[in-house]
Amino acid sequence: MTRIFIIRHAEAEGNLYRRLHGQYDSLLTENGLKQVAALRKRFEKEQVDACYSSDLIRTRMTAKAIYEPKHLPLQTDPRFREIRMGIWEEVPFGEVGQHEKHLLDTFNEDPAHWVIPGAERYEEYTGRFLAAMTEAQRRTMDRVLRSSPMALSSGAFSCACSMVWTIRNKQDTVTTPASHCWNMRQDNTI
Repeated sequence: MTRIFIIRHAEAEGNLYRRLHGQYDSLLTENGLKQVAALRKRFEKEQVDACYSSDLIRTRMTAKAIYEPKHLPLQTDPRFREIRMGIWEEVPFGEVGQHEKHLLDTFNEDPAHWVIPGAERYEEYTGRFLAAMTEAQRRTMDRVLRSSPMALSSGAFSCACSMVWTIRNKQDTVTTPASHCWNMRQDNTI
């Protein structure tokens, strides 16, 4: 059986300064570096056969906690990036909440119907990362019979995975309402 660990990047500048950083390439904060150290310790005894990440700095820096001690190559793919936020990119959360609350509510509660100029549609976003995950799993399974590939990205990526995961053996689709995805259990290291 393949186990896939989906890990949210450590705290980045957008988190600290409360700015929307979908595909904005921000650095990790001092606290984020502590989280990376804790993640490294958390995965000391886990078998991991492959490590995947988006090409953004915050995810690559987080992924170091997994691939470096295990002497694995980091396989980056821009399809693992966070959703493109369009005109909201690098805008403070408070400003969006104050001036476009109805759109922010739609983004949080019904992302399939969220539309703003320059932003990526939900279908595009989920389509690209699911295609990337499928390819990553195939590549890893071609090399290793029992494997645990890694995918590292953002909180929204984790949420979207839980909302659209497909059970392939019965061709059923399991969905989670968007209003529940931000409440899913996450194993935080700090």
